Amino acid sequence: MFLGELANRYGFFGKHRDVFLSRFDENNANKKRKPLAEYLWKNEEIANQEQTFQDHLTDVCDVLSINGCPIVKPTGRGKPRKGESPWEQAFKWLWEKQFPEWLQKKRSNDSSVGTIALIAAAMDWHRQFRSLIDIKTEGFVGRKYVFDKIEDFLSNKPNGYFTIEGDPGLGKSTILAEYVRRHECVAHFNDRLGSINRSSQFLESVCTQLIAKYRLPYSELPPDANQNKAFLEKLLSEVSEQLKPGERLVIVVDALDEVDLESQDKSANILYLPRYLPQNVYFVISRRRGVDLLFLVDTPKHLFDLMAKEYADRSLQDVTTYIRQHINEHERLRQWIEANSLTVEDFITQLADKSENNFMYLRCVLVDIEDGIYQDSTIESLPQGLENYYKDHWRLMGMTTDPPPLTKFRIVYVLSENPEPIPYRDIVQMIKYTGEQEAEFKVQYVLKGWKQFLHNPIMYGQTFYRFYHDSYRRFLENREDVKAAGITIEDIKTLMPDSEWQELYGDG
Repeated sequence: MFLGELANRYGFFGKHRDVFLSRFDENNANKKRKPLAEYLWKNEEIANQEQTFQDHLTDVCDVLSINGCPIVKPTGRGKPRKGESPWEQAFKWLWEKQFPEWLQKKRSNDSSVGTIALIAAAMDWHRQFRSLIDIKTEGFVGRKYVFDKIEDFLSNKPNGYFTIEGDPGLGKSTILAEYVRRHECVAHFNDRLGSINRSSQFLESVCTQLIAKYRLPYSELPPDANQNKAFLEKLLSEVSEQLKPGERLVIVVDALDEVDLESQDKSANILYLPRYLPQNVYFVISRRRGVDLLFLVDTPKHLFDLMAKEYADRSLQDVTTYIRQHINEHERLRQWIEANSLTVEDFITQLADKSENNFMYLRCVLVDIEDGIYQDSTIESLPQGLENYYKDHWRLMGMTTDPPPLTKFRIVYVLSENPEPIPYRDIVQMIKYTGEQEAEFKVQYVLKGWKQFLHNPIMYGQTFYRFYHDSYRRFLENREDVKAAGITIEDIKTLMPDSEWQELYGDG
C-alpha cells in the first residue's frame, strides 16, 4: 500500500515500478538483486536480468534523489560499504522518514486506520530485528550441518519444535539470524540487555507479524492477546489452514534463557509457547545450556546440541574459515601477523585452538588485535578460551591491583547485579550510600576508564550503562570477589532513605 502509492506519486511504471516495489519491500531488504531480477522476469527473455535490474534501480534512485531523498553517491573505487550504496540510503529514507509521515496522514484520513497501525507495528518489530540480523550475519560462514538438520526436521515432521542449545558464544543467535535472513520468516529475538525479554513483547511481536505477513483479517489485537497463548494459537491455526501444499510456517525465537520469567504465568510454558501445533507449523528456537525452563509440548521436537562431539570437526572447519576471511578483509590484522613473524596458516591454527570453537571469542579477539589492544602481545600470550578472555578484561579494568580497588568492585557489583541498563544517576546514588566520598567524581572517572567494556545508550534523556555483553556480566556477577565487595543491593536499600529508593526502583 505504502510503496504502491509512492510508485504512483513518483511516476514509476513498467519495469521501473517492478524494480521499485521489489527492491524497497522490507521483506527483500537482505536479498541480492540477482534473485530479485530472476523472480521479476522469470517469464521474459532478457539477456542480462541482473544488469537490467541495476540500470532501472539507478534510474529509480535518481528520481528519489530529485524528490528529496538525500543520497550521497560513494566516492572512490570498489564496492560501497554496507549501508552506503544509493539504494540502501534510499531504503532508509523511505522507511524511516517517508513511511512515518505517510502513516500519520493515513491515521488522519483513512477509515482503515486500525489495519494500518497493526501493519506499522509489525514493521517496527521487523525493522528492529533487521538491524540485529545485519550485525549478527556480517561475515557469516559455514554452519551447513546445522541448517541441514533444521531442514531435515522440517521436511520429515508434520509440525514441531527444533531447539538449538549451547554455551554463550557458540553462535546460536547468529545461526538463527542467518536462517531468518535466508528465509524471511517470522522471528523474535529476545535481548535482556535491550529490554526485549518479556512474554507480552513476544506475543505482540509474533502476532502482529503473522497478521501482516499472511494478511489475516484483523485491524487490532484483542486486549488479552499479549497476556496468554489463546490469540497466538488462533492465528497459527488460521495460517495453517491457508498454507498451500508444500508451504510451511516457520517462526524463529532466539534466547529463551533471556526471558524475564516474572513477566508471565509461572505455570505456563516459557513465552506461552503452545503445547500443540497445527499442521505445517514449526518453531526454531535457541537456549543456553543448563538453564531450567518450563517447556512441555505434545508435538515432535528435536534438541540440537552445538557442543556435541560429533560436530566438533565441522565447527573447527567453520572457525578456521571465519578467521581466514577476517584476515583477507583486514589489513591491520595481516600487519600484526607479519610483525609477529607468523605465517597466516600458523596464526589460523593457533587462534582456532585458543578459541575453543567459540565465535564470540573470535569476534572479540580479532577486533582487539585490529584496535591495538594486543599490540605488544604474541600469539602465545593471547587468552585461551572465552573464560580467560574475560579474565584478561578483568585485568585491563584494573581489578587486580594490590590493595583491591574497592570503589571499582562496588561499581562492578551494581552493574553486574542488574541485567538491565542502569542510569548514570542511579549508579552514583548507590555508590554514594556505600560511604564513598566524592562518589560522582569517582564513578565518572571509573566509567570513563572502562569505555571499551561498556555500552552507554541514551534513553529518556539520560545516559544508561551496561556491560557490553550479558555473558561478561554473568562472568562478573559470579565472581566471589565481586560478591564479597562489602556491599549488596539490600545493604544499599537499607542505607538509602525510602523515598530515594522508591524514586530509583519503585517498591521492589
